[in-house]
Amino acid sequence: VGLSGLAVEEDVWTEDVPGVGRRTLRNLALVVEGTLDETIVLVAHRDNRGLSAGANDNASGTAALIELARAYATAGTLTESSRTPLHTLVVLSTDAGAYGARGAARFAATSPLADRAAAAIVLDALAGRSAVRLELSGLGRRSPPPALVRTAAARVGSELGAEPETPGLLTQLVSLGLPFGFGEQAPLLGSGIPSLRLTTSADGGAPPGTDELQGVDTARFEQLGRAAESLLACVDTAVEAPSGTAGTVYLADRALRGWAVQLLLLAAAIPFAGGAFDLLSRCRRRRHTAQLCRDRTRGGQRHHLDRQRRP
Repeated sequence: VGLSGLAVEEDVWTEDVPGVGRRTLRNLALVVEGTLDETIVLVAHRDNRGLSAGANDNASGTAALIELARAYATAGTLTESSRTPLHTLVVLSTDAGAYGARGAARFAATSPLADRAAAAIVLDALAGRSAVRLELSGLGRRSPPPALVRTAAARVGSELGAEPETPGLLTQLVSLGLPFGFGEQAPLLGSGIPSLRLTTSADGGAPPGTDELQGVDTARFEQLGRAAESLLACVDTAVEAPSGTAGTVYLADRALRGWAVQLLLLAAAIPFAGGAFDLLSRCRRRRHTAQLCRDRTRGGQRHHLDRQRRP
């Protein structure tokens, strides 16, 4: 099997998929050798939940993946020569992406190519009519490095005329506080690979029967396809690849490291903790005072009864 004249490697395994049962799953990986041993991974899942045609989520991401790979093909060209990237490129089509990103998790856990990954770009639902977003949450309280996020935002913004949306502050704090992340960037980040996801689809997916071919926004698809190509070129030719997956919160053009956010939250919690401690102390003092009053009242009543019993 070949994709644009390039050999495709197949990884087949069997796994229990929640709600579906035990299934045989299959990842397809195309490797374009570069000058460097480090890899850049382009990812798109090719499955959906079967509730609609999946024209946007994720036939659009798969189509973009194929077109990006075609630029490095040798077959069918006049010179039979291909572009040679600086980094080794891995074009990865994953299975069970709609069921917990299981294909991406499998790649991160078992593939030797993942050990050499400098960055990963996930293409997910690029032809929707909703707002374009960069998804940044990862398993294990991990986030993509600021350099990768800024580059992606700039490349998308140059095509759309406005930068893409990113998760709000509360969403990012919850993502850093809980060991959960939606999308294929999540297990990749969890394994230490700098990753982000470019998407127009809500995390919950499209309502049944709505993700059909007639709903595809072709103009948006072309814009995000060019943005993905430009982002890949920028990351590949960078003097130093973006590194690190430490927890980070992004606010407009600022990036706050997770430890700084934790320190701020701790500082903000100190007055509330002090107030709670003071309230607890007051409650204990009042309880103690009330107990003393009750004891004195009982003592006085006993003394009065004793005096009445005397002859």
